[in-house]
Amino acid sequence: MRPNLGRAEHISLAAEAVDVAPVRATQAKVLATFVLDNAFRGLHTSLSLLDTHVLQMDTRRPGESRRRYSVDLRYVNAKPVRVRSIAWIWAIDTVALLILAAVKFWRASTLDSADVLGPLSIGAGAAIAACMAAAWFVRSTTESLSFISTTGAVPLVEVTGGIGSAKAGKKFFVQLIKTIMAAKMLAPANKHQYLRDEMREHHRLHEAGALSDRLYELGKARVLEAF
Repeated sequence: MRPNLGRAEHISLAAEAVDVAPVRATQAKVLATFVLDNAFRGLHTSLSLLDTHVLQMDTRRPGESRRRYSVDLRYVNAKPVRVRSIAWIWAIDTVALLILAAVKFWRASTLDSADVLGPLSIGAGAAIAACMAAAWFVRSTTESLSFISTTGAVPLVEVTGGIGSAKAGKKFFVQLIKTIMAAKMLAPANKHQYLRDEMREHHRLHEAGALSDRLYELGKARVLEAF
């Protein structure tokens, strides 16, 4: 009877899951840093690129606890993925409220002084509401730059901020891409060994809380499929 190789490989990978971070941070030199701190959005991200081909991350998001972990760049795809999330509903609300305010103010300008109170009150209320909607538009509109794992294709490095935040860190991300490409030269040449090590890296980051259960299982399935 032919053995189930896929299942056996899965068991082997799970059993061998260990921390594969190459060097402790205290033994490494920091090559570059990038900090994105936005109190208005409740976001904080601090990145430190080490000369041991490791990226240290310190992140905090609304409703989540602070997370500190490191990423082995040998198992990261050097091509970043940029995603912009535009809060269109707040943009539409802002424009609609501004139009309402303008109409009411214009209407007030055509009335006698005794009749302007109603339109002016509505116009002022709409103008205030428009300012609040605009603030929520700015807060809710974000730009994310992600670096995914080579085979598992799940985000190992993710930086989220306002529109233009990726451009602000362009110099750092260019150096990060160069470091990832250099780290690939140190990765195992044997495909199966590389996949085993990438699986271990997924497991380590999952244990550190950097990968959710869903992303971990998704990445694991893709790595196993590549065998």
